[in-house]
This record gives sequence, structure tokens and C-alpha cells, in this order.
Amino acid sequence: MAEFKLQLDPIEKIVFNGKKLGEEAAATSIKITNSLKDRISYKVKCTSNEMFRIRPPVGALKPGESVTVNLVFNAGKAVPDSGKHYFAIYYIKGADEKKAPRALWSDKKKKKKINIYIYEFTELGSAQETEDLVAFNNLLLDDISLYKI
Repeated sequence: MAEFKLQLDPIEKIVFNGKKLGEEAAATSIKITNSLKDRISYKVKCTSNEMFRIRPPVGALKPGESVTVNLVFNAGKAVPDSGKHYFAIYYIKGADEKKAPRALWSDKKKKKKINIYIYEFTELGSAQETEDLVAFNNLLLDDISLYKI
């Protein structure tokens, strides 16, 4: 297994929070930082493009650069069980600056690295419940929902 070497924040799992999950869109984000000495091209995919929106789904990062990728659970969708779907983050090294990032992914022979995020949904009520959830999630470091392949 190849080691995933980009820095991700959050590192353990993606959480969609909202008072009206399923009725209203719920957004969160992940920060991807290129900690390598090479330029990379990244791609973020999900198990359901109908259920989730990813912006930007594809891009390139120079060494030390970061990007915030916005993830949205679309309104009007039934809230699935937590852990049923996932987001996958792929990257390839040595991305050619002359090519558009999306075009770099057409080469099937390039060695791709992948990191998979499991997500969870949390319906929020009072402000206290929100604070309790944040405190609880900070304690979940042993309950890692991140798989490296």
C-alpha cells in the first residue's frame, strides 16, 4: 500500500451538521495541503454526485500550497445512515503545469494515491447541543473513520 502524504484537515472524518438535514443543504469543507516537494494534481470524488456537490473537485497544488474544498449535502435528499457513503481524495505527483489538472487524470498508467473519508450526519438542536457535539467529536480521536488504501 502506498502511503498518502498530503495533509488533510479534518483528518478523522467529515461531519455534516444542520438543524434541518435533508430539507436544507448542509455544507462543510476539507483543507488539502501539498506537503510534498513535487507539484501534485488532486481529485475529490464521492459515492453519489446526486446527493453531494464538491467544489473544486479537481485542481493542482505546488509544494506547500493549500486548497479548501467545499462539500455540500444537497437539499431535498433523504439523510442516509452515517458511514454509508464516502469521499475519496486522490492525487498524482509531478503534475505537468502545461496541462489542465483535469487532463492529467486521463493517463491511466500514472500511480494514484487515495485517501477515503467516511462522513457522518448530525442534526443540531440547541446551541448547547452544538457545543456538546464539538466537544464529543474532539474526543473521538480513537474512533478514526479514515482509511488509507
